[in-house]
Parts: sequence; structure tokens; C-alpha cells
Amino acid sequence: MQELDDPVLPEDPEDPEDEEATGPEEPEGEPRPLERKTLEEWTHRLSDREMPAVAAVVQELNALTMDRDSIANQLAQVILRDPNLVTQVLKVANSVHYSRGNPPITTISRAVVTIGFEPIKEICISISLIENLMGKNPDPNLLEIMATSFHAAVQSKNLSAQMNESGQEEVFVTALLLHVGELAFFSSGGRYVDEVKRLMEEEGLSREAAGKQVLGFTFSELSHSLAKNWHFGDMLTEAMSEEPGKRRSKAVQAVRYGEQISRLAKQGWDAPGFGRLVREIAEFSGAKPEDVRTSMRANAEEAAKVAITYGANKVCSFIPSGREPESKRKSESASGQKAREPMQPDNTFQLEVLRDMSAMVAEGVDINQLFQTVLEGLHRGIGLERVALALANPKLGKLMCKYALGDARDIWQQRFSFPCHRGAENIFAWLMDVKQQPVWLRQGKELDLWDKVTPEVAAVCGKLPCFITPLQIGPRSVGVIYAD
Repeated sequence: MQELDDPVLPEDPEDPEDEEATGPEEPEGEPRPLERKTLEEWTHRLSDREMPAVAAVVQELNALTMDRDSIANQLAQVILRDPNLVTQVLKVANSVHYSRGNPPITTISRAVVTIGFEPIKEICISISLIENLMGKNPDPNLLEIMATSFHAAVQSKNLSAQMNESGQEEVFVTALLLHVGELAFFSSGGRYVDEVKRLMEEEGLSREAAGKQVLGFTFSELSHSLAKNWHFGDMLTEAMSEEPGKRRSKAVQAVRYGEQISRLAKQGWDAPGFGRLVREIAEFSGAKPEDVRTSMRANAEEAAKVAITYGANKVCSFIPSGREPESKRKSESASGQKAREPMQPDNTFQLEVLRDMSAMVAEGVDINQLFQTVLEGLHRGIGLERVALALANPKLGKLMCKYALGDARDIWQQRFSFPCHRGAENIFAWLMDVKQQPVWLRQGKELDLWDKVTPEVAAVCGKLPCFITPLQIGPRSVGVIYAD
């Protein structure tokens, strides 16, 4: 739908170097083709013009660590020059991720002494990067990449902790920054980003393939170049290396395993290849496979909380839930296996979401972000196992899923596509065209409505109790929100 298209953030029209990204006003007709830039030119652009504040913080902090006479007070002075950074560092330092029940940390100097010079430096870099990337209306691709990065970071750090390895904070930040080039690119906006998104949507290319076609090099190469330009640590450089047969440190192996977990989890915790990955990690860490699986799920739940701590609330809806879906719990219970606990409402989180939504409406925020927040509130706040926002595509005459949360989100989102043209028989088309009101389908009730749950709908959603509400702009239905 045109009303809900992802926004494009314009770049500064006064900067002549931006003409290739946004371009001057085009005469009617075909737009100018994109000019191919080199890897070095893109590195320069992202470092010096798109993210100069991050580059400055990184360089200043790296200069401190290279100075043998540097002391905790000098690092504290760097942080104290930025009041927002002070607030964020103290917030992270007092989170469960770091404090572990210790007395509250109220000063930056105390944070440096308690947590350590290197961890605080890594926290500052992460906060600066996230603050710069998120902006007001971050691209959905950026949010998804950052969610994967946070998930990978928590998985990596906790895997390293289970093995009693040192440098766990560096492991966390290494995994978080593994895709820094891709993140920086999608935060830059402009015609290059638009073209990558077009190739993904219209031609079905993966993000990496579309990026290489537009840029002439991979996002991985861009990440490596930025890391080198910003003088990130050796661990990140080693983790980014794709040299075959290269012997890697245990810390880097933990980072790469965390990355694999975060990517597979988007396909569901029982996705093909997960069993093999669990066995590999069990052998690597010395843990039992069943304990590895339990830890993975717990880490996914922790990742969402850590993202909020770092000020990246908007990515939480893209992090897979670690909880089992209702359908699987029922199957396990029927087969005699121990049923897992269902998702529970979180009243505090519900209030936070309502406050966020009120602020978004007042600020005139992008409607895509508002809907993502609604879904997150339904999923994590109310405790609904699966939620989806689907919009009507008039050209195709189909209802197509735009956002989804819950187990096996990626696969479920791809399959959630149903006819919605006038005369279509399924429950969604009927609600949009005829009923135009929310419904609550309950087992043993609303029998006339259950007849409208066609075999095609049941194959994707099952016949579980569910809520469905049509979305309307005036008298016109434009989509639905589904939750079960």
C-alpha cells in the first residue's frame, strides 16, 4: 500500500558529494544511472560524512588505550564531555548484563574501576554507533540487521562465559560490530539504498547479493574496510576474515557460532541445520546438547532486554522469541513430554509500549515503526505467541505479511499470503470486505466463522484460538493484524 511504504530519508542537498546518493532534481523521464564508487570512496563517505561522530569517538578512545600513561580518570573525562553518553553508560553499567546484583554505580569513574577500562571503552563505542545509526526513522533492513547483531552478541558472550574465557565484553562488541558496513550503508539513505531494496523486493535477491550488484563489492568487504579505518581491535578483524582453513581463537569461534545461531533462529528453533549446529557447539564448549539448546533460547530472550538497555528498543520485534509456541507445547504434552511454560503477560512492558506509542503519535513518527511497536506490545507485552501485520496488495489481489513475530518468524511470514480480492472465500477477505470489525475466534464457539478458515489459511495459521482485526483508512480496509 502506498500509505505504508518505507520512508526514504533525504540527505543534505547542499553537499555536492551527495548528488550521487540523492541527486539533484531529475527532469521528467529516466533518472540518471547510479555512479559506481570504489570501496575506499564508500569507506570515506560513511566514516567522514555519514558517521563522523562515531569515528571521532572511536579514534579518541583508541588513542587513550594506546597511551601507556592513560588512566581511568582520562577515560572518564572523555565520557563526561557528552551528557547523553554519561546517561547511557551508567544505564548499561547498572543493567543485569553487567551489574550482576552489585551495588548501583552512580559515577563514570566508578564504572570504569568496577567494570574495567576495556569494557567501558567497548560500551562507549557501541552506544555511539547505535545512537548514530538509529536516528528518527531507521530503515527496516537496518533494524533487522541490528537485531541479528544484538542476538549474535549475547549468544557469543554467554557461550564465551560458559567456557570461562576472558575478554567476554570484547566478544560481545565484536559480534555486535560484525556487520558494521551493512548497518552504516542502510543508515545512509539515498538512491543506492533504494536500488538495493528494489532488487530485494522486485527481483528476490538476498541483501548481500543486491548490495554487491549495486556497490560492486560485498557488505562484508565494506565492514572490513570500516573496521580497519576506525582501528577496531584484532578480534573483529579476525572474526571478519573468510580465509579458508584459518585457525581461529576460541573467542572468535564463539563470535562466529553466535552469528550462526542468530541467523538460523530467524527460521525457527527447529530449522534445518540447527541440530548439527547444536552438536558442534556442544563439542566446542563441552556442554550437553540439551543444555546448549536451553541456553540458546534463554539468550534470545536476554538479547531483547540488552537491546533496550543500549537504547535500541526498535529492534526488539526482530529478535526471535526463545519461548516455545503454543502448538508445540500442546503436542509435547499430548505425547507425554514435559510441556514448557506459556508466554505470560508483562504489565510493565505493556505500559512502556503504550507510552512509546503515545510519544510516536505526538512526534508524527513513521507509521511502519508504530505498527512494529504495536506488534511487539501484543507479542511480549500481552503474551500472544504469534502476531502478524498483513497489508493488501491491490495489484496482486493478495494479503501479504509485512511484519511478523513469534516462532519460525521468517518462514511463517513468507507463507502468510492469501487472496483478498472481492469474492475471496477466506476469513481475512471476509473480515476486510464484509465484517470490517475485530473478531476473536475461540474453539467451540463462533462456529460460522471457523467455516471461513479455509484449508489454505489453516495450513499456515493452524486452527488455534486467534484474534483478527481489519485495518481501515476511512471506509476502506487495507490489511489485518492477526494474533494467536
